[in-house]
Amino acid sequence: MQKSEKRARADAPPAAAAASEGAGGSVGASSSASQQPTIEWEDREALGCLISQLQSIKQLEAQVADVLLDVRPNLTSQIADSLPGISGKLRALEESVSWRYSSVRSLIGMLTAVKVAKPPLPQPIGNKALPAHARSTKPYTGRPCLDGLPPDVTHIVLGHLPMKDAVPLSRVNRSMRQQISDETNGIYKHLVIGKDERDFWRQGIRKNIEGDSAPAPPAPYIDHIYGYVTPTRPRRSSSQERAIEEGLNKVKQSLSGLRTVHITGFEDHKFPHECVEASRGTIRHMRLTEEGPTRGSSDLFDDDEFGGARRNDVEVVFSQMEGLYLDYWPTGRRFRKWRFPSLRSVEFSNAIDDDVKGVMRRARKLRTLVMAPFRFWVTEVVAALRWCPELVDIKWVRLGESVEDAVSLLTDLKLQLEPTWSLPSMKGVEKRLGIELSDKIAVPFEHDLMHRRSPDLVGLPAFLEWAAAAGCKIEWTARILTIDCSKDLVRSTPAPTGAMANLVRSLANSAKEVVLMCGGKALDQSWARLLVFSSATKLTVTGVSSPEALSSVPPFLTTVHDDSGGNRHLPKVRELEASSSGTLSRDSEDERIRDSRWEEVCETVNGPGSLQALLGALTGLAPLSLFSSVQMKCVVAVNGMDGRSRSPRVVSLALQLKSCTTTREIQSCMPLIAGVRPAKVILDVPAILRQCIKQAEGEGYAVLEKGEWWGLQLLDLRMPH
Repeated sequence: MQKSEKRARADAPPAAAAASEGAGGSVGASSSASQQPTIEWEDREALGCLISQLQSIKQLEAQVADVLLDVRPNLTSQIADSLPGISGKLRALEESVSWRYSSVRSLIGMLTAVKVAKPPLPQPIGNKALPAHARSTKPYTGRPCLDGLPPDVTHIVLGHLPMKDAVPLSRVNRSMRQQISDETNGIYKHLVIGKDERDFWRQGIRKNIEGDSAPAPPAPYIDHIYGYVTPTRPRRSSSQERAIEEGLNKVKQSLSGLRTVHITGFEDHKFPHECVEASRGTIRHMRLTEEGPTRGSSDLFDDDEFGGARRNDVEVVFSQMEGLYLDYWPTGRRFRKWRFPSLRSVEFSNAIDDDVKGVMRRARKLRTLVMAPFRFWVTEVVAALRWCPELVDIKWVRLGESVEDAVSLLTDLKLQLEPTWSLPSMKGVEKRLGIELSDKIAVPFEHDLMHRRSPDLVGLPAFLEWAAAAGCKIEWTARILTIDCSKDLVRSTPAPTGAMANLVRSLANSAKEVVLMCGGKALDQSWARLLVFSSATKLTVTGVSSPEALSSVPPFLTTVHDDSGGNRHLPKVRELEASSSGTLSRDSEDERIRDSRWEEVCETVNGPGSLQALLGALTGLAPLSLFSSVQMKCVVAVNGMDGRSRSPRVVSLALQLKSCTTTREIQSCMPLIAGVRPAKVILDVPAILRQCIKQAEGEGYAVLEKGEWWGLQLLDLRMPH
């Protein structure tokens, strides 16, 4: 070993030795430029975050060292003589802070010396396949920039930009301006208005027309009664007003042949609205989104911003429009007479029943209807389906908040669609129906949903048979899928087969959250082939009242892959929430707490079929939450989990113990914490918890006090096994 090479101290922590090696390695690496490490361009943001976090740690270590400087003078000789060894431990603490500071500094130096690879070069757009009407007859030899594009395809790029930005960019050179401003494929065929462009289309467009001749606005003045007052608009001469009107008419004429329209904040623009109506014979696709005024606001088009008198409400017929996308149907007066005789597809992202019915009244040839699933008024929309006899693609219909509502909705769907779908002209036509299952309807399905209770009602199997006979393909989805294992049955219901099996399989694949209701008979093993929750990231377990209640957890939910070790049926679950309540209310946390009962949740960690097996199978688990409003006792000591169960690192454990009033009740949760061993514990409890800080620190947890709410956070300082 060379003399210049430093050796780590024998009594130094492993981190210090590693830092020394890392520092030596970085010095050796810097001596040769060819050995400088390089990361990919995509990892540059992660590298920056890592350096920023380490710099924060470095600053904290410096603050600790600053405090230690004030500690040493307080260690008098009398205290040192009375407590043998305290001086050495304090010195070791000071050295450890210095070692950690040096280690972090070395890591920051290594990361800042990393070289970032150059970003990949953009591919020339002109070399890609173009539509038939936009292909250039000459070979493309330009640069990958706007000026280097073939003039006959530049309008494709500018068509995705807001109109107020695309027009100036189109004037890069004369040949480009001539090509993209023609009547066939010019930029004036696509109107795009982004958010926060209201001022431009109300005032900015006037300023562009006026140019340098625009009168300067008068200076604001102070009124002693009404305060600070500014005149709304400067006075213009009659010649200036005529020039503005001529300029606006010229812009409107350029925008009178639009083909596509995309406006954000559509209820807040009057002039673009007039341009859209002027293009009612040429527009094919329209997208209107709202990020400004709220639903139910006053008519924003009743103002005479551009000096025009109010027109009578005459019908505005968009004869060529085929596709329409809306957040909701606008409430302004000018929209009331819009008609869409050729509209074939409409999509709503945030609508109610009146919005959907308003469009269906105006578009009788509608074939595709996409809407956000309603919680209420679904039956009124279903009743309006008869207005559009050519409608063959419908989604999403939310299947009731109860079994009775679901049966009624299925019956109404069949009654409204059967008269048109059974016509000879509809034979062979592809039909699709999207249905979202409510979380109030649990699997296995109840008897009233599977079997008709009267001749006038349709059960779920009968509805599937009718849909298959009509040639309709049903797409089933569920945001939250509830599995009911809370009923005390003698024999578990076996899994369905045929169309019902495909239905359950589709629901399980699409669910983002799974709610497992415990307390009764577990599901039959035959359900294992259907219940594979490939998209679920959260698992909620209700009815966790005793080890016997947890025995209702289906055994197949705890099975793992032999090769990867991941859960077979819940591969992506990262959050587990367990509650002693039989039902988990999602309306408010207070209601969820009131529904909880006197339970001993902590005792359920051990025993067959307990949370231990479930925790061991959820390899991607991050947060864990246990709720019990009244009591949480750990009468039975909780043993540490074995190696397989400890391998999934639980990042967060949340405990709500607001009703605990004694130190003993609070201390009883520590065995649970020691058994699960999460990285962080969030305790939402009264201030009495502060008496248990010593016990938490004895388990290797650091206490992080939070002043905003009554509670503490415990941070695990031990390295995970």
